[in-house]
Amino acid sequence: MIGHCIGRDVIESLDFLIQWAMKVSGKINTHKLIDIIDLNDCNTPSTLAHIMDKGYLSNNNGDDDKPYILSELVNRACRSGRIDLMQVVHQRCTTPSQFQRHLPTVDSMIAASKRNNHQMLSYLFEGDDAPINRANLQLNMATLINTIRHHSIDNGHLNIINMCDCL
Repeated sequence: MIGHCIGRDVIESLDFLIQWAMKVSGKINTHKLIDIIDLNDCNTPSTLAHIMDKGYLSNNNGDDDKPYILSELVNRACRSGRIDLMQVVHQRCTTPSQFQRHLPTVDSMIAASKRNNHQMLSYLFEGDDAPINRANLQLNMATLINTIRHHSIDNGHLNIINMCDCL
């Protein structure tokens, strides 16, 4: 039921159901809330923002049972080109470690490259406030950019190739 509310962007019903679940179970902690919130159906940034703003789900969830729930959402958003969902998560990141936790995987970036999703890769890489730059990653960026460029060359995606050349 909560998944349907998330998928349909019915925020009032979502709040009601979560509050009801909290009353029924007596004490509910973040771990249990994470178990009842399924972001697989989350398609709108307003619903995701509401879930995060209400504290039902946090980007600082390294100690939770399911610290990967937002990471999975970010990877799915990267593969499908949903910059708006990724931005909601990144707007709530304040430290480099939070950005590192909520960056898409290399496989998701390659998938975006193969799908010619220049806007997504541009959001991730270009500019001083790009999530990749704010994460202060300790890896060889040239290798990552060349990998993305290679997959773009295979598919003839010129905008991504040009972006990688400029980086």
